[in-house]
Amino acid sequence: MRLTLLLALIWLALVNGCDNNPAQRPTTMISPKPAKTESMRATRPKKPQTRCPVMGGEIDRNIYVDVKGKRIYVCCRGCDDAIRAEPDIYLRKIEKAGVALEDTPP
Repeated sequence: MRLTLLLALIWLALVNGCDNNPAQRPTTMISPKPAKTESMRATRPKKPQTRCPVMGGEIDRNIYVDVKGKRIYVCCRGCDDAIRAEPDIYLRKIEKAGVALEDTPP
């Protein structure tokens, strides 16, 4: 297998020439994968929150934290303290997961 690969590389070098002139090198026809833009993420429908962002358990709708105008439900007491301590971490985690948080009631 290695010998075959080595022979193939030698053959390619001989056929294509073995100089270091970049102007004579063939261009690559493979284009890079486009990065996901904000507009591409916005087109994905968001799903309702069903999981606690701290522990990953099923949410209890009686336990929640209101942060920056959004309501974050959690699975148990203790998780609400974690969100209060570092709300931005959990807001980013929820956003990345594609979850649509409810607005805080007026």
